[in-house]
Amino acid sequence: MEKNVNAGRSRVEVGVLEMAAAMAIAGSIGVFALESQQPPFTVVFYRCLFGALSLGAYCLYRGVFRQVPYSVRNLALICIGGAFLVYNWVLMFEALRLTSISIVTIVYHVNPFIILLLGIVFFAERIDRHKLGWTLFAFLGLISVIGIPDAFEGDYIQGIVFTLLATTLYSFTIVFSKWVTGVPPAFIAFVQVSVGVLLVLPFVDFAQVPVGRQWFFLISLGVLHTGVEYVLLYSAFQKLSMALIAILSFVYPVVAIGLDYAVYGHLLSFQQIIGVVMIALATLGVRLGWKLTLPGRKAA
Repeated sequence: MEKNVNAGRSRVEVGVLEMAAAMAIAGSIGVFALESQQPPFTVVFYRCLFGALSLGAYCLYRGVFRQVPYSVRNLALICIGGAFLVYNWVLMFEALRLTSISIVTIVYHVNPFIILLLGIVFFAERIDRHKLGWTLFAFLGLISVIGIPDAFEGDYIQGIVFTLLATTLYSFTIVFSKWVTGVPPAFIAFVQVSVGVLLVLPFVDFAQVPVGRQWFFLISLGVLHTGVEYVLLYSAFQKLSMALIAILSFVYPVVAIGLDYAVYGHLLSFQQIIGVVMIALATLGVRLGWKLTLPGRKAA
C-alpha cells in the first residue's frame, strides 16, 4: 500500500514539474516573438514549420501515427481547429507589437469565460449563478487592467481588440477539438501546425530572410514553444487533477509579466495589478467550482 502511495505521489510530482516547465516556456513566447524581429505572419509560419517537424518526429518515435483512427470527420474538425489556432497566433503576435507582453497576456487569460459562453451555445451547457458571478468579476478585472477612458487610444486599444479576437479564435479551437474523438493529442497538434504552414504561406514575405540570432528565436518558437511545450502539457494532464492544472496555469502569466519587466521595462500599475488578481481569482473560481456567497447566506 505504501509503495503505491509513494508511486502515486512521485507521478504527481513529475506532473507538477512538467506542467510548471510547460507554463514557464509558454510565458516566454512574447519575448521570443518580439526578439525575432519578424512580421506576425512570418513568425507564425516558422513556428508552424518547425513545430510540425518536431511534433512529427515525436509522433514517429512514439508510434502515434499507428494509433490514430483516421476518418474524414476527425481530420476535417482538426484542420478547422488548426485554422482558428494559427490565426489566433497571428493576432496575438500583432497585439504584442501594439501593446505589451503583460497586457496581451492578462487580456488573453479571460479565455476560460469565452469558453464558458461557447459551451452554452455549442454544447447546451448550463451556467449557474456562481459561474455567472465569477464571469462578471473577471470582466470588472479586465476593465481595471485596460483602464477607462484614457487608455482607449491608438495602437493600445487596437492591441486589446486583437487580443480579444485571438483568445476567441483559440476558444473555437478548443470547441472543435472537443468534437474530435479517439485521436491522440500529439497528432491533433501535428496536423494543426502542418495546416498552419499552408494557411499562412501566401502572406509570408520571403524577400526578407531572417538573419543571425533571428533564426534562433524562430526555431525555438517551433521546437521549444510548440513541440516540447505541447508534449510536456499532454504528459502533465494525464498525471494531475484539474485543481493542480488550474493553479499551475498561472505560472504562465507570472513568467510573462516578469520577463516583460526584465527585458522591456514594462511595469503594471497598481490598478492593473488589482485587475490581474481579480481575473486570476475568477478563473480559479470557475475552474475549481468555488461558490459565491453573500454575507449571512449559505452557498446554494
